[in-house]
Amino acid sequence: MSAVALVLRTFRVLRIFKLSKVWPQFNFFLTTIANTLTKIGAFSVLLCIFSFMFAILGMELFAQRLRFNFADEQVPYFQAPGNETTSDIWSVPDSNFDSFFNATLSVFIVLANDGWTVIYFDHYRVVGVATSTLFFCGLVLFGQDILFKLFLAILLKEFDESSVLQEKQKKAEESKITLL
Repeated sequence: MSAVALVLRTFRVLRIFKLSKVWPQFNFFLTTIANTLTKIGAFSVLLCIFSFMFAILGMELFAQRLRFNFADEQVPYFQAPGNETTSDIWSVPDSNFDSFFNATLSVFIVLANDGWTVIYFDHYRVVGVATSTLFFCGLVLFGQDILFKLFLAILLKEFDESSVLQEKQKKAEESKITLL
């Protein structure tokens, strides 16, 4: 696809925003979302600190331990990869806590609730019941539940304030009409 076609396709997608001129509810929705995005800065900082904290904690607990051979068995922690037999060759799953980038990506996968059970099960098999369960339960409970509810509270508060403001404007317009 050429660059010109991509630009034209982008403008075609942006045509939906022209609906806001003729559809007042859609305009209200877009304005409220824009106002919410400007007020969500503190929540974004909190989410980044939370993700950073759990990524560092995950690196401390799980780094360089997630190794499996091709028979899907755990490879001991200090065993170096060998080339003698196929059972000595090991691999590391994509979602791990070996580097900061991988740890942050794994935390994001858990927070997004997208296939995090595989990550949990791999760490459960390698590290053990207590450590992995406490870490992932804390991440799921605080991350998915509390932070998601906080985001929804911010969003709903903004929608409520916008609807109250819209009602006041309607009443003011009605009172102007009745005075005339």
